[in-house]
Amino acid sequence: MRLGSILVLLVILIGLAVYFFFFRPAEPTEPPPEPTYFVWDFDMVELQHIIIRLPHEDKSEAFVKHGKLEGKLKIEPEQEFHELSEGELIFQLVEGEVTPGESITVLVTFRGNPVADALTKVNDEEVGTTGEDGHISFVVPNDEELEIEVEKDDRYFYFDYPEGSKVDMNRWAGGIPLLLSGPGADRLIAKDATEEKLAEFGFTSPQMEIALTLENGDVLNIAVGDSTPDGSTYYLKLVNSNHVFTVDHTWYEVFEDLVLNPPYPTTEED
Repeated sequence: MRLGSILVLLVILIGLAVYFFFFRPAEPTEPPPEPTYFVWDFDMVELQHIIIRLPHEDKSEAFVKHGKLEGKLKIEPEQEFHELSEGELIFQLVEGEVTPGESITVLVTFRGNPVADALTKVNDEEVGTTGEDGHISFVVPNDEELEIEVEKDDRYFYFDYPEGSKVDMNRWAGGIPLLLSGPGADRLIAKDATEEKLAEFGFTSPQMEIALTLENGDVLNIAVGDSTPDGSTYYLKLVNSNHVFTVDHTWYEVFEDLVLNPPYPTTEED
């Protein structure tokens, strides 16, 4: 009797297993994620020059990263100097006299602002780096002339016009170069769009034009067309390509704001 019960139970279990294997309803599967398209892509540290134009507003802004700043000065003993240099960095004697064996203090500036952490050489000998106030002190060597050389790696962006100031880092930080290095597009709208299609997307009269120059000299020219009907994205393409993508409206608005409300430095940063 016990053996018969066991056999019945075994048959039931096998039947249930067969049912669930063949007749169990399939679990719903999530749709595959939308692929992310990158209209262009480069390392943000390679970005050297930016031009943003708003043709409909007739406004534009340009920004430049100098990369390395240098300054060089040769003078004779007993000669005073004030805002002199061969290069971007400027020297000013602020304390002492240029007499062999005497200590002097020199101020190093760029576009009127003190330059900190700049490596300084005097007659080919390293004497240290400038302080936060741009000052460096050293003893004048007993030579026929005094040669001061200063260099500084500068990763900041500046407004690209004579004596243009550094941008407001609270607004700029690393975010602007990162956004420009390779925006993730929402969709690829059209491959090899016709001229008629490009006109429909607003590229005949773009809302925005961007030119990016990299450290190796390569230039990327970008056009932003109209917004999509719901206003959530903008049409975007490289000027030398007819592949059209959409990018989130916030991406467009960030760069529009750099032109309409330029990121001038605050008083504290000055």
